[in-house]
Amino acid sequence: MDIKSLSDREKMANQILQSKLDWEDTFETITDMITVHDTDFNIMHANRAAIKTLGLPFLDKKKPKCYEFYHGKDHPPDTCLSCECLVSGKPSSFETFEPHLDKFLEVRAIPRFDGHKQMVGTIHIVRDITERKKVEEALQRAEQMKIVGEWATGLAHEIKNPLAGIKASVEVLLNDLNISADDRAIVLRSVGEIKRIENLLKNLLNFAKPPKLKLMAVNMNTLLDQVIDISLKHPFLSSDSSIEINISKDFDKNLPLVQADPMQLHQVFLNLLFNAIEAMPDGGELNLKSRYDRNEEAVKIEVSDTGDGIDPKMIDDIFKPFFSTKPKGTGFGLAISRRIVEEHGGTISVSSDPGGRTTFCVSLSTG
Repeated sequence: MDIKSLSDREKMANQILQSKLDWEDTFETITDMITVHDTDFNIMHANRAAIKTLGLPFLDKKKPKCYEFYHGKDHPPDTCLSCECLVSGKPSSFETFEPHLDKFLEVRAIPRFDGHKQMVGTIHIVRDITERKKVEEALQRAEQMKIVGEWATGLAHEIKNPLAGIKASVEVLLNDLNISADDRAIVLRSVGEIKRIENLLKNLLNFAKPPKLKLMAVNMNTLLDQVIDISLKHPFLSSDSSIEINISKDFDKNLPLVQADPMQLHQVFLNLLFNAIEAMPDGGELNLKSRYDRNEEAVKIEVSDTGDGIDPKMIDDIFKPFFSTKPKGTGFGLAISRRIVEEHGGTISVSSDPGGRTTFCVSLSTG
């Protein structure tokens, strides 16, 4: 073999090696998860994003099953659309929510064939679309709220005028000296119900068209102390009450200030505290906790009680308007609270054990 031929072979080998390195570098730096599977559901290869998100072991020592890490199961789930790719030999694409990962995923499953056109497995390209879904949900809710706002504003104004006339007429009856005690009691109940309707209309308008935020630097610990002072005036906590509710607080002394509307956040936390107090008619413990999450750059406030908890069937509905578990509740307290928190760019969530502790968490960005 002459020197020129040897040199050409070395150049070709170097080119092949460089192509391999380029491919591996691209494979590793792609932010979408990529996993290569065989027909027995073993993950043969995975890029850095997939290894990190799925928590995969060293693939050179173990070939993990894809369903264990994608679905958190010990067998392929019946609803796995990727399995269709193995059966049909055709690419499939879909969106799914994986409780195991607590993520919304956009999945593309592509069949792999050998040189004899025999299927040897699949390639999964998976994108985390959780944040996109949150934005879409927020936009959808904002559009719904716009429609509700227009409808509620018109309805409230249509009702307020005739209701004011009814209230004035009923109050005239109260001034009648000849009215009997029984009739007076009925009229008083009527006035009370009219005031309840007025309060419902007020809440409806506040929910549909909340006042514009007046932002300023707020010390959340100070605001929470003010809310606690007001909550101590709740009838359940009066000196005449036989109910014993212990209020404790665990505040992070190094909280950064939050740009917020203190009056509106005051309404949110007062509502959460009153709800917690009323959830413990036989007494219990109410705890407030504040902390700073450096990873999320957010101040987080937790309000928890030891009441009866929330029925799991209801927990997805408690932030919806008109939904209430109280006999005379309007169903707007938590709906307005969520609206205010989201207007601040924050989030509010709840966790509850039936018959046990319920915790509401409000997260407010400091960024």
